[in-house]
Amino acid sequence: AALAFCGRDDLSNLATRGPLTPDHIIRTKQFPLVMSAAAVERKDPEALNQALDSFEKSYRAYFAKGAKRYDGLTMLDPFPRVVLLPGVGVISIGATLKAAKIVDDIYAHTMPVITNAEAMSSYDALPVADLFDMEYWVLEQAKLQKGPSQAALTGKVAVISGAASGIGLGIAKGLAGAGAIVVGLDLAEKVTEVFAENVGPLAKSGNGALGLVCDVSQPDSVAEAFRQVKATFGGIDIAVINAGIFPPSQSLAELSAETWEKSLAVNATGTMTLLQQSMAAFTAQQTGGDI
Repeated sequence: AALAFCGRDDLSNLATRGPLTPDHIIRTKQFPLVMSAAAVERKDPEALNQALDSFEKSYRAYFAKGAKRYDGLTMLDPFPRVVLLPGVGVISIGATLKAAKIVDDIYAHTMPVITNAEAMSSYDALPVADLFDMEYWVLEQAKLQKGPSQAALTGKVAVISGAASGIGLGIAKGLAGAGAIVVGLDLAEKVTEVFAENVGPLAKSGNGALGLVCDVSQPDSVAEAFRQVKATFGGIDIAVINAGIFPPSQSLAELSAETWEKSLAVNATGTMTLLQQSMAAFTAQQTGGDI
């Protein structure tokens, strides 16, 4: 449905007429950011930056015009909540995973209504001035201010290795409590259950938590885990390299080759692989990151 909607020839005109209901504007802004099919096909980051700049300027102009009828309004952030990418689909944006899912749900309902209304007659939203009044109505703004103040790591995605128990689990709980989306990697299969039962309930803003079985000594396993994290949450901001094994203390004469190789595989190669995957993600995202 998203691909069909984003593939319409009249997408830019149709999608920027206004929200399905005026109440939606406090979640979705007055219209989405629509990328051109050519820019998406080129995978041109500069085109996206230009589109974001254009959206911001448009929103600032919209605010300046609407605010003339009021005293003392403070402008909300001027950035999109919905991005339409022909050939790719819909991206929903929020400060938290819960907020992004709300936007996603709203726009999933919006697309078929716009499509059907246009097929029968014409899709038209309220005039811009009325939409502004709704977006900046004090009672509507109060809805968004009811929740607790934003936690320090809100919007960040953290990955912790060796997270099914001990120090790794403790770190995961701390990061979840600080507002991060937390993903735990561990060779132990219990990591999935541990994160669902012990970390998820601590997560702020409805973020939840995810446990993934991963063998850090196997590069393919680490690559697949990072692929799942990026596919589920959009990216990675924090990596905690915690997985390690501690063989029994032995003299060199007693140390077996198997023990030596396993220790190197987890403690050295595993660390290198996790660092490589983290740095690759940070570089691709161009938003920095912490290890």
